[in-house]
Amino acid sequence: MAESPRKRYRRCDPSDEFESMMRWYQSYPGIECAFVPCDLLTPDYSLLEKPQLNYYLWWRKNLAEGRLLQSDRGYVWLRLCEIINMSEPEEALREIAMLKDHAEDIDVFPEHLDRVAADVCIANGLRVPPADYGKDDVARGILISETLWDPSCIDRSRLRALIGDGKADSLSGTPDGLSEFVRLLESVGTDEYLLGTETSIRVLFPNHVRFESSMYMVTYDVYSDDLFHLLEDICSHITGEGAPSRSFRERMDENVERRSVVKRTKNGSIRVPVSKRDVDLMDMGTDLFGEEPPTGRRGTDSVVVRGPEGPLGDFIGSDSSCPDYRKLSDKQKAFYARWSSEADAGKLHDTDTGYIWMRLCGLVNSTEDHTTILKRLMSMHRAYSDSIASALIRKTCMDFVLKNKIHIPDSSLANSDDEAGMVMGQYLSGCMDAKPDKDVLLRIAGLLGTSTDDFFDPTMAEAMRRTLMNASSELLRAKKKDAVALCKKSIHTRKLYEGLAYYRSDREDLVAKIQFTDFAGDPDMRSTFSELATYIVEESRRISSGLPRVGIEVFGIREEKLVEFLLTGSVADRKSWDKGPMKVNLNKDAINQAESDLKDVTSMMQVEEEEETAEEEEEVAEAPMDPWVAFSEGLDDDQKEYLSRACEGCRSDFKAEKAINSLAMDTVGDVVVQDGVVIEDYMEDVRRAVGGPE
Repeated sequence: MAESPRKRYRRCDPSDEFESMMRWYQSYPGIECAFVPCDLLTPDYSLLEKPQLNYYLWWRKNLAEGRLLQSDRGYVWLRLCEIINMSEPEEALREIAMLKDHAEDIDVFPEHLDRVAADVCIANGLRVPPADYGKDDVARGILISETLWDPSCIDRSRLRALIGDGKADSLSGTPDGLSEFVRLLESVGTDEYLLGTETSIRVLFPNHVRFESSMYMVTYDVYSDDLFHLLEDICSHITGEGAPSRSFRERMDENVERRSVVKRTKNGSIRVPVSKRDVDLMDMGTDLFGEEPPTGRRGTDSVVVRGPEGPLGDFIGSDSSCPDYRKLSDKQKAFYARWSSEADAGKLHDTDTGYIWMRLCGLVNSTEDHTTILKRLMSMHRAYSDSIASALIRKTCMDFVLKNKIHIPDSSLANSDDEAGMVMGQYLSGCMDAKPDKDVLLRIAGLLGTSTDDFFDPTMAEAMRRTLMNASSELLRAKKKDAVALCKKSIHTRKLYEGLAYYRSDREDLVAKIQFTDFAGDPDMRSTFSELATYIVEESRRISSGLPRVGIEVFGIREEKLVEFLLTGSVADRKSWDKGPMKVNLNKDAINQAESDLKDVTSMMQVEEEEETAEEEEEVAEAPMDPWVAFSEGLDDDQKEYLSRACEGCRSDFKAEKAINSLAMDTVGDVVVQDGVVIEDYMEDVRRAVGGPE
């Protein structure tokens, strides 16, 4: 393999779209071409020039097929990021082994590849492969522990890792030397050399990018140095080179079978993914919580909470509904760490209210991304929905959504008229994640707990949702205001994370003013919802009894056909209603950019021998008018003067506000002033608008 030319590397941080682009380029093979050097140590696809990108894709294709073309450190780094995130572990280990065989040619260190291979195995539950780990004591400790747990797995490579190349070669030169070594090791046993277990926090792939959790708590057996004297004695006994120790000869003469087994680590090692929050809690929580970890403020005892996964084993209660982490015993801390780690993986076991309180505190204080935190909160909400802790978990989920200004992920979080209005407003505005359930619809209608509630089933809830969505869409098609625009807006003051310990720097913002579409508080909307819910129940009775149909108007629109279809459709049709659009976790801009790059690369290779290329003209679409500019231009001088005073707070003028908000709904899609005060979210935009268009 030819030596790559020397170059100056520069280190680059991968772009935010790295994961999306990695998924996009996953199956693209590249086009055959000559070697193009890479001048980056940590490139992503957007940082590579087009010839470099094409060569990388071609080099990667050959590597997967067992051929290693000329390469350099940048391409190797990018490929390692791909295989630790996208490849099956066996395939990843095969490619890593091939790269290690040619490490000198591609300018990488073999020990770095050994580290990646060990971390791939730790993350995927595989035995750590034999290698020269050097200073990586944890990987070597796991290797020895797993090998001695099951000596039958010892092959030539593991034998070399245990006793060294010299003794391994001598043993291999002896007939049946390896099998005899395994037999004697199993017979003599190693339990008396076991000192205990070692637990370490290991950051996987520290020099590469991994999109899932990269922090693991690993536990493995630790042996005394006398173990290696035993292995040497076994080798000497088989090969006849040197004399085994006296104690070994005595044990062999006594024909001692395996000694009584002491308690060992299961399978030789335990690997549990943990988050920084878990590690911080294990270290007394000072990094995470700043001043101090959560401390109990109520003197009540903890109560056992049953989880869908059942008991975790060795359960020990927290003794308080709001425990002080510093006062927990070592066993309590260990149980909390195990339960919390299992919860991060989506397995919710039995626990108690104290541990739930601690976990909620940790989640709302965490600096991890909002998607991960919300996923963990929602898994707790669903798992413990029937427990005594359900109210606190539900409120914490809703508070997290509101504080971070993200869409409500599930309508079951709504437990008040205000929250029901928020769910309905988001749904009719196009957010389909939280479809309003039966309780939300009947809460807005004022029929929750009435006789209608007894007959209103999920099929009727689907009929009501679709009817409301269809009627709102018809309003828009008629160039009128939709249901959200027709509904009144309200502002609700809410205390967030009430009852939890919150130590983040933004804790002064825990009293929030939240503006929402108040469906339950709007008399016209409540009446419409009530009439529609009652109509659907009665219409279903008429249909089942063969009675004549009765029509209904929703927002002034005849909604007879859709309701009829939903109430009389087949089972297959009803199943199809629940199928929403498939969710793909890809960044649209990144995909568009990737697709453009691929087209450019393909075009470049196809016209390589042509003498002339045609230039394409790009049409730049004229940018649409800024809605705030349209709003500003629609204001008269009196209205601008009123908004200027309302920015600081003034006496309310109902007529002026109605005219201004009507204009705002037609331009920016929301009201901007209420009760003499400009809504805080639009303060800067309104200030610019009253000063005239920029």
